[in-house]
Amino acid sequence: MNNLNRLILVLIALNFFSFYALSTENHQKVPSNQMSGSVTMEQLLELLDEIEPKAVPFKFSFEPRETISDLSTLYAIANQLNEQEVRCIWLSIKYSLFCLFGKKPQSDFDNDYNLMKQRVISPKAKRSSSLVDEVAFRASVFYEGWGQIDEHNSVLENNRIMYSGGYNLKLKSIDSFRETVEERCVQDKFYCLNLREQEFFGFLDTIFDKYEIAKDENPSILLTDFKYVKGVAQHEILHAQFAQMPKYRKAIENYWYNNLTQEERNLVLEKLKDEYPVSGYQKEDPQSRYVIIDEFQAFLLEDPLNWKKLPQNILYHRDHLLEYIYQQTKIIPFGVNYKFESSFVVY
Repeated sequence: MNNLNRLILVLIALNFFSFYALSTENHQKVPSNQMSGSVTMEQLLELLDEIEPKAVPFKFSFEPRETISDLSTLYAIANQLNEQEVRCIWLSIKYSLFCLFGKKPQSDFDNDYNLMKQRVISPKAKRSSSLVDEVAFRASVFYEGWGQIDEHNSVLENNRIMYSGGYNLKLKSIDSFRETVEERCVQDKFYCLNLREQEFFGFLDTIFDKYEIAKDENPSILLTDFKYVKGVAQHEILHAQFAQMPKYRKAIENYWYNNLTQEERNLVLEKLKDEYPVSGYQKEDPQSRYVIIDEFQAFLLEDPLNWKKLPQNILYHRDHLLEYIYQQTKIIPFGVNYKFESSFVVY
């Protein structure tokens, strides 16, 4: 059912209920906020609940012995995905799980209104949610420093968050998100895990329990929609390197503080402030500083076609940063074609 059909059903239902209320035996006056055209949000959501179809379950696939060390293999897998299929593969970066999401079938319900109910749908979003958005959007907003679940609504009303098609999460941050949402869910059902979150998080539990991967290792969970894989996969994998390779992360942090001028850092912060926790960075919050420096390196080192997020006058740092990382760690960032000949280093 598309959004237009759903809206038509809601309007029909509203008109019916208004007519029925006016036609009751005693012709009791109906409060104005219950009339069609001025229905309350609570009433609208109750109506939407009544017509909500059930989503088609995911088709999960996972090969524990397979690892991927190049982008072309990921692109090939994305092109082979069936509808509703979610395929997860280990990357050559230790403790990094990459999950590719297939197409949402026509028969499946566009879950945007559920995200609206949970007060986290973005007014800035220019497209309907994909399967990966329905799984990871809320957890990503929570992880990247926008604060408690209670604060997400005000963030989104300021048009600062939008769907990305690719997400980078840590297992511990997913667990923290789940615990927070479950606590809020007791008081307000709009915050409960949606069906897609329940499915995917349960799948992750199965993987890590079955293969005895310690949650203390805090694996990186990278999620990408099949349609956007060429634009976002490398960016998300660079986040995994930053998280799982301490020497790589330390080299980038040193470069950020010692090789960029204060003016250049301010330019980056200004460019990222609408979507990332710059205010927390400026208050020296460790999580916010981690996110900002992580985004800086991922945007700078990914394919140059995706450089729109960074100021033009700091892009010359790309080659300098690549050389610095190699000199310090002998690591070449995932998917980067660079002049040094080296096999990919795994820690």
